[in-house]
Amino acid sequence: MARRRRKPLSPISWLLGVIISVSGAYIIYQVRVAAIENMAQRQIERSQAAIQKLQQQQQARQQLAAPRPTLSPEELARQRESKEAERRRQAELATAARLRQAELAKKDDAWDRFYQPPRACMYPESDMRKQVCDSSANKAREKFEAAWAAKQLQTQR
Repeated sequence: MARRRRKPLSPISWLLGVIISVSGAYIIYQVRVAAIENMAQRQIERSQAAIQKLQQQQQARQQLAAPRPTLSPEELARQRESKEAERRRQAELATAARLRQAELAKKDDAWDRFYQPPRACMYPESDMRKQVCDSSANKAREKFEAAWAAKQLQTQR
C-alpha cells in the first residue's frame, strides 16, 4: 500500500499558522503576567493593612503610656533601686548559668576520657549487640557518675 504524499502547505496557510501560534503564546504570556501582578498587588495590600494595624497599636500604646503621673523623689529612688536590684539578680543568674554550662562541659570532657566504646559498639551489626553495648555504656555511666560525685575524677586534660 503506497502512502500518498501530503501536499506542501501554501505560504499563506503557513504564515497564518505561524501568526496564530505566536499570538497564542503572547496571549498566554499576558495572562500569566496579569495573574502574577494580581497576586503581587494583593500581597502589597495585605502588607499595608498589617503595617497600618501595627501603627494603630503603637499609637494606642503611646496614648496609654503618655499620661504618667510625676513621681516623688523618694518613689523615683525606690524605683531606681528596684531596677538596679533586678539588674544585679539577672547578672547573677547569667553568671550561674555560665558556671553551670562550664561545669557540664567539664563533665562531658571527663566522660569522654572515662569511657571509650569498644570497636564492636561503634557500628553494632545486630540488635543484640546494640543492647549489650547500651548495657555496658549504662554501667560505665553509673560508675562515672559515682566517681564524679565523689570528685575522684581529674577534670583537666
